[in-house]
Amino acid sequence: MDTLDSKNSLPPLRSSMFDTGHENPFKVPPDEEILNIREIKAKEKEDRVKTRGQKIWEKGTKYNRAGALRKIEEIEISSTPVEEKVTVAEAAHAALVADRVRARENIHKTIEKKREMFLLQMMIDIKKEEIKKLEQFALLREYGLKNSEDMLIEDTTRFNEYWDECKRQSHDAMKEAKKLNKIKIDITHDINHLNEEIQQLQTQIQKHEESLEEYTKYKEFLDKVEPHEEGSGNHFQNSEQLTDIFHGYVENNLILIQNIQELEQNLEQAKHEFENIEKLTGHKLSELTGGRSELGKAIEEKDKRCIQLDGRLKKTMENELSGHPVLVRLEQTTRDVLGLEADEGQQDCLGLLTEVEYRLDTYLRIFKEFDQIDPEYVTKKAIDLEKNRREKSRNETLIKEKKKTQDKLQKYMERSANPKIRKVGRQPMPKSKLPEKIVEKVVVAPPQDELDRNEFLGDD
Repeated sequence: MDTLDSKNSLPPLRSSMFDTGHENPFKVPPDEEILNIREIKAKEKEDRVKTRGQKIWEKGTKYNRAGALRKIEEIEISSTPVEEKVTVAEAAHAALVADRVRARENIHKTIEKKREMFLLQMMIDIKKEEIKKLEQFALLREYGLKNSEDMLIEDTTRFNEYWDECKRQSHDAMKEAKKLNKIKIDITHDINHLNEEIQQLQTQIQKHEESLEEYTKYKEFLDKVEPHEEGSGNHFQNSEQLTDIFHGYVENNLILIQNIQELEQNLEQAKHEFENIEKLTGHKLSELTGGRSELGKAIEEKDKRCIQLDGRLKKTMENELSGHPVLVRLEQTTRDVLGLEADEGQQDCLGLLTEVEYRLDTYLRIFKEFDQIDPEYVTKKAIDLEKNRREKSRNETLIKEKKKTQDKLQKYMERSANPKIRKVGRQPMPKSKLPEKIVEKVVVAPPQDELDRNEFLGDD
């Protein structure tokens, strides 16, 4: 029985799958390896598509299939039992094989366990590949950091060289600027000195020109004064001749000055008399103008009184017969325009219209007088009134907009404070309205007298 067991027992495996030097295959892999399962599945799918058209003998065998054959070199020749420390994976595999030989377990369970072992091995391989990728990435990152550090050092060196060059150039430029500034100061000093010399020369030239003009005037005067004699070598034989001529001119000038003074005295006297006459006439004219204005006001008051009396007379004669609503409204409007109360004055509608016409004529006459005297004042006043009107209109518009905004805000606050209650459920049906009864209107024709009066007054 022992011999049978020894024959049926399989030799130990030396597969790398169960090597104790590797990590525990039952350990859950990290998330990075789990994320690479899709890539492995895609690669397997490509392999399946690639081997789909091959023959069965071209495909070969795989090591990790359920019930896969073991390689010959993995089986030890000696059947002597090796007393080695068995791992959990080896014990599980040995138990699985022994149970399969003895009890012939269900093939589906075996396939499932093999599949789990394959997945664990695949996770281990993926983990190793990921570790290798991470190591490569770390090496690349270290290499990149080293290159960046070298480039930074190189840039720093170049910048320091550039900074030293800039400092040297600025120092040279400052030296050159100081030198040029010194040259400029010297040139400016020379220019100022030359300008002073030019001004002195111009002053001397101007003095000589003035002396020349003065001498030229003397020469022209002497040429005019001298006697014109032909063939005479010297114009004046004696210095007393020139003195006599000067005395004659002086006497003539004195006579002319005396005549001018007399004329100025006469002119001043005439101006004084004219001012006195003008004052007298102006005083008389102002008195006459004041009397005229007073008389005009008195005449206007009398005319107004006559118009009022005529209006009262007509109103009394008509005896309220023409008290039409149109005339009543017209009279009320006219009183509002004139600023009269309802019981102020006893004029009728025609008298009030006459008063309005008189006031309009007066205002137009005053406006024409102002326009003739100072048209700029009228234009300025019109512009000021237009500005006031626009300002008033703008203020009213702003007040309306502000009030409208406040109303909207107030409504919004009220609406937010008291939200509308939504009705839940079925809404009640509105009641049907009864048909309206048609009532025939009886039109009463107004009398003919009323129609004639409306047609005459133009009342619609």
